[in-house]
Amino acid sequence: MRDKIYAVVGGTMIGIAGPLLKLSMPEKLSTMQSWISTVFNPFFVLGLFFNVTGAIIIMIALTVPDCRASIIAPFSGGFSYVVTAVGGYYLVHEPLPFGKIVSMGFIISGIFLLGRFG
Repeated sequence: MRDKIYAVVGGTMIGIAGPLLKLSMPEKLSTMQSWISTVFNPFFVLGLFFNVTGAIIIMIALTVPDCRASIIAPFSGGFSYVVTAVGGYYLVHEPLPFGKIVSMGFIISGIFLLGRFG
C-alpha cells in the first residue's frame, strides 16, 4: 500500500510541474537573455522542484519491498496525466474538451481497478 501512495504523490507532483513550467516559458527562447530570465523565473524553479521531487518519490516507491513496477508506473503516470490536464486548464487556460474529461475518467477507473485487483 505504501508504494501506491508514493506513486500517487510522485505522479501528482510531476503533474503539477507541467503547467508550472508552461507558465515560465516565454514565446521564444531565442536569446541568452530569454534563457536566463526563464531559468530564474519562480514558476520554472518551482516546476523543476516538483518534477525532480516527484521522480525521487517514485524511485522511493520502487524500493518498497514487494513493490511491482507494473503497478507503480501506471499509478504515477495516470495521476500525472490527470493532474497535468486539470492544472493546464486552471493555470494556463488550456482547453478541457468533453473527450479529454471522459478519457481522464477511464484513466482514473483503470488506476482504481489496478489498485484494487492488480
